[in-house]
Amino acid sequence: MTETTELSKPKEYSLNTKQEGEALELLSNCENNSVSLVFFDPQYEPVRNVLRTDYPLYSQSDYQILRILEQIERTLKPSAFCLLWVNKTLLGNDRIPLWLLKTPSLKIVDFLVWHKKNTLGLGNWLRSNAEFCFLIQKYPQKGKVFKNRSFGNVWEENVLPISKR
Repeated sequence: MTETTELSKPKEYSLNTKQEGEALELLSNCENNSVSLVFFDPQYEPVRNVLRTDYPLYSQSDYQILRILEQIERTLKPSAFCLLWVNKTLLGNDRIPLWLLKTPSLKIVDFLVWHKKNTLGLGNWLRSNAEFCFLIQKYPQKGKVFKNRSFGNVWEENVLPISKR
C-alpha cells in the first residue's frame, strides 16, 4: 500500500475562480471546450536578465509556451477568448505567428495596449511605458459590435497619489 503525501496529490482547481499555479497542470485538469477566458502571461525571459534578485519565476521556452497554447486551444469554448500578454521584443519577431500556426483554431482578433503613465525608469524592462496583449479567439470567430465607443484598445493606468491610496 502506498501513502499519498501532500506534494504528490494532484492539485484540485475550482471552476469560475481566479486560479494560480502551473499552466499546463491547471489546463490539463480542465475539460474540453469548458473555459470562457484564459489570461496567459508567459515568462519570456529569465527575470535575472532584467532584475538582480532571486525571483521564483523561470523563463518558458517556445516549446513550453506552445504546449500551453495547445491546451488553451483544447479547453476554450467555441468563440471564447485568450488574453496573451507579450513584451515589445516579441512584437518584432516571428515567434507568435509560429505558435499560432500550430494552434489553427486560435486567431488574433484584436490588439490591446496598456499605457503605464508612471514607470520606474530602471533599465530597459522596468522603464517600458506600455505592455501589449493579443486578444485571441477560438474558432468560430464571432465579432462583437460595441455600441459604447468609450471601450478602446489602449488602456491608461490611473495611479492614485500615495496620499490618496
